[in-house]
Amino acid sequence: MGLSFLWPTSVVYMFFMTVEEELRKTRNPLYIKSFENTKYSGDKRMALVLGALKEEDEECLRVMASVFERLRAGLVSHIYWKDVETVEERLDRM
Repeated sequence: MGLSFLWPTSVVYMFFMTVEEELRKTRNPLYIKSFENTKYSGDKRMALVLGALKEEDEECLRVMASVFERLRAGLVSHIYWKDVETVEERLDRM
C-alpha cells in the first residue's frame, strides 16, 4: 500500500497559494499581520493557520474552508496497491 506524496504536496501548496491570494485581495488583518509584518520572521503560513484558529478569525476560516472545498484533491487516484475498492464495492461484497 502506498501514496504518491507528490500530489498531496502539490495540493497543499495550491491550497495555501489560493488562500493567501484571496486574503491578500481582501486585506484580511490576520493575513497582513502574518505576511506583511516585517518584524515577524517565522513561518508565515503557520502563523496564519494558528492565528485563524486562536483568534477565531471568521473571514479567514471561511476563506480556508471555501478553498478546501473547491480543491477536491482526489487523493484516491494517487494511492497505489493491488486491490483498491470503493466503499460501495466493499458494501456490495458484504
